[in-house]
Amino acid sequence: MFITENKLDFDTPSVRGALLATGVKWTDDAGIALAFMQGHRRWSELP
Repeated sequence: MFITENKLDFDTPSVRGALLATGVKWTDDAGIALAFMQGHRRWSELP
């Protein structure tokens, strides 16, 4: 997991497609990120 302030690139379909193709998942919801880091959410449950 990484945190960035670069929101523009993640709205680009080609960037999202490349991330998904490599298995990277992301969320813009801090609650989901915190729950994931604390082990309350599974990777497969991330949007």
